[in-house]
Amino acid sequence: MKKTGKLFLIILLLQICCLIPAGRSEAATAKKLFSIVVNDGFTSQTVPVYLYTEDGGTVYAAPKASMRTLSVYAGAKTVSIRVKSKSSLYKNTFISVSYKKTVALSDMNTLRFTLKKQDGSKQSAVLKLVRPSMPKITALSTNSGSAGFIPGDNNQLVIKLAVRSGVEVQAGYKIKNSKGKVVYERELQKKKNVNYTTYWGGKPSYNNPAGLPLSDYVPAGTYKVTAYIQYTVGKKTETISKTIKIKVNEKQPDETDSTQTDDTSTKNWSWNVILTGNETVDYMAETICREVLSDNMTETARARALYQWVGNNMTHKNPSPLTSGKTYMKITGKAAKAAIAGYKQQTDALISQNKASVKTYDNYFNNSSLKPIRYNWAKSGMLYRGGDCLIMALVYSILCNHAGIEADIMENTLPSGGGGHHFWNVVRVNGTYYFADADMVTYSAGVSSYDYFLRGTKYFNKFDRYKKVRTNGGYSIVSKVSKTDCPGR
Repeated sequence: MKKTGKLFLIILLLQICCLIPAGRSEAATAKKLFSIVVNDGFTSQTVPVYLYTEDGGTVYAAPKASMRTLSVYAGAKTVSIRVKSKSSLYKNTFISVSYKKTVALSDMNTLRFTLKKQDGSKQSAVLKLVRPSMPKITALSTNSGSAGFIPGDNNQLVIKLAVRSGVEVQAGYKIKNSKGKVVYERELQKKKNVNYTTYWGGKPSYNNPAGLPLSDYVPAGTYKVTAYIQYTVGKKTETISKTIKIKVNEKQPDETDSTQTDDTSTKNWSWNVILTGNETVDYMAETICREVLSDNMTETARARALYQWVGNNMTHKNPSPLTSGKTYMKITGKAAKAAIAGYKQQTDALISQNKASVKTYDNYFNNSSLKPIRYNWAKSGMLYRGGDCLIMALVYSILCNHAGIEADIMENTLPSGGGGHHFWNVVRVNGTYYFADADMVTYSAGVSSYDYFLRGTKYFNKFDRYKKVRTNGGYSIVSKVSKTDCPGR
């Protein structure tokens, strides 16, 4: 063997023989020695330390494997350290443990705990502290300008929020009127460094503290947009916020606009509405469509606005369907039931005038025994604003139908190891059938992403989750989509 080959072998053997505890097998037997309490002035965190004994007989002391690197409060300058709950094993094996009681923090600190045995030999346990960068809102802006925002007619106030953080934060924003009452609020997905882009059509959110009806746009005036981020260390949460002012103008009159005057009236849309036949589900779909649609929108614009609504307002959650959590619509109680009943009367009239119809078939819920499940899952998705891919596809298809756009559910079996099924939609726009996956946009909630909106089979077949279609329903899906076919994606 050449000298270089021998040298490489020696180095390799040294690397193998000198593995540090983090590289040892965690199949070792672990017995508790004591706990380390780290207090950063914001919260206290307790880290248990164990004496590990490997199968080969090697013994070492170390913190719990999942806590050997501990995040502390980003704004802390020092931490205090103490040891507590010394076990009988510690007392029978060691005579002392030495460590620093107070540590001035940098972005990364290594704490060493030196344990002295009764025979005078020593062992060390190491705990690393990470102080992530202080979460902050680096930018908050809107497109309202000095002239102000005019709600209605498909106008959208664009709200941009930039967050920089080394830890995951919960972001959101609230819009308050001149009296400090919240008229609209929105919770965004938990992320680290992220730029959010969200949209507001000018209507209040459900159960808003200002007491404004969902059917009307907010009154003209000066409003404050307050963005916030929340992050948690240990069991405590801190909130950071930033506020800007916006001007909201009166909604401009529109000859084709016949916005409802109360909760029991329905908009006389310029298209034929496709109903589910369940009065509560149809009422919920009507409420959402009135938030985001206007009569002068094209089919493509309607499909896109509802796709964006799903991305902005729904979150992928399991288990699904949801049965508890924050509700975004009122469908129980005397007033809500009266509104739903009033809406049902008007849809009956529209059906008799051939301005509305009831959809009796879809790919997945394709027999009468599944209809109640379909209604309940649709209610869950729109009420709690969350669910899995099937709930997303179901809600998007119902909203598209309500907007006069034919839409159905597609299903396939995921490839080996993928687990279960995946669901998405087929949508007919301007006479052509396309694929759309509203579930994919929920993973980047608040971000205007149309990668899976009105696409052909050529694009979708690049991904395993769409290749093995179980139910097609006889739809002839377009193969390739050009910008001319689908402008403004």
